[in-house]
Amino acid sequence: MIFLASFLLLVLLNLELVHAVGCAGSLFNSNSTYAQNRNNLFSTLASKVVANGGLYNDSLGQNPNKVQALVFCARGAEKACISCVQKVIQDIQKECPYHMDSFQWDKDVVDDHVSCLVRSSNQAAFQKLELRPADIHPNPNSIEPSKNMTFSVNSGKQQLIGLSRLPRILILPRYFSTSVL
Repeated sequence: MIFLASFLLLVLLNLELVHAVGCAGSLFNSNSTYAQNRNNLFSTLASKVVANGGLYNDSLGQNPNKVQALVFCARGAEKACISCVQKVIQDIQKECPYHMDSFQWDKDVVDDHVSCLVRSSNQAAFQKLELRPADIHPNPNSIEPSKNMTFSVNSGKQQLIGLSRLPRILILPRYFSTSVL
């Protein structure tokens, strides 16, 4: 659990995006038991994540209408964490209204330094590595291929020159015998 919290914190602290959302999985009806369970679970997550030190996992209902949720807050005061989680939940309900799997992280509107993550699904979050829903964004930084190629070629040349200057004893095979004590 500590490893997961550390990993999530590391990921959230290093992300440069302001907002990410992913919707996937099966669809459900707005008046279904699953929808009621999701809404009821969402209504308690913001306060429970703060009460549990910034990482909280919960579920509500029975299969096939069971909703699992994972919530995480990084670097922030309690109020900022709560408002961030509430905002993310509203965004999920708006952008993924009928998807069983949703994943979203965002920064708080008041304190731009607080990041939070909310994941909901009809499957447990801790049983296996889950690569979906995936959220892919292009790198906003310009990558100039000619510059990178020049750097790679020059770097490779320097490494080869360095290898050629190694003492001959390091390059030629040597045979060693074991001594008996």
